[in-house]
Amino acid sequence: EENMLRLAKACKKYGCKVAINSDAHSIWQIAKINGVFEVLESIDFPQELIINSSFEKLVEELKIHRKTIAKDLEG
Repeated sequence: EENMLRLAKACKKYGCKVAINSDAHSIWQIAKINGVFEVLESIDFPQELIINSSFEKLVEELKIHRKTIAKDLEG
């Protein structure tokens, strides 16, 4: 968790956007996001820097990077 905290603080300081995910390598680990929310809350990490905090924000970020899937997700 110490590395996660240091990385989160650097992202906050420099305004880097992040995506929260489990990096699961098994279907049994998909929902496990060990300590991420606690770390981000502990440093008052800005929600606007979390690109997948909502479906709409994720689609908007995909559009910014000209990802064709953005159109498919919009319907």
